[in-house]
Amino acid sequence: MSLMERGIMKGQAMLFQITLSSMLLLITMPNSGAAGKEPGGPLIFEQRCSVCNRIASRIEIQGAGGSERLKYKGIMAGNGSGDPITTARVRLIVDAFNQPYDPKKIRAAGFFDDAGYCNTCQAFYCIDHWNPSTTGGGRCPKGHVKILDPY
Repeated sequence: MSLMERGIMKGQAMLFQITLSSMLLLITMPNSGAAGKEPGGPLIFEQRCSVCNRIASRIEIQGAGGSERLKYKGIMAGNGSGDPITTARVRLIVDAFNQPYDPKKIRAAGFFDDAGYCNTCQAFYCIDHWNPSTTGGGRCPKGHVKILDPY
């Protein structure tokens, strides 16, 4: 059982800061009611740009037990106030955004822009470092192309 799964099962408040090659991932686990937070607080993943450390994308999962909602803010687009998601998708997201990062798991999590992840560089980039175009695509600092806006 992973550290994250133990934290969820115990309902503890946790903040993980994981740094690898200038990437920072913040995960806020559900809280048991300590420190003024309500039980069952959101699960939050913030991917940081490997160049400037700004937030590249933010994933927030609210609720539990089959009534989860996903709020997403990607490189150029997001889903506003959120959408219902399945428990299976929650597991895909949790698996994808824990290190070591696996491009296949990130793709399976179902974010059109891979949450700012460049599969070739194996790094996250913010909107500025994706150099977005008016057509919805972008290039990472090393020139790899990605669709950043699905519309």
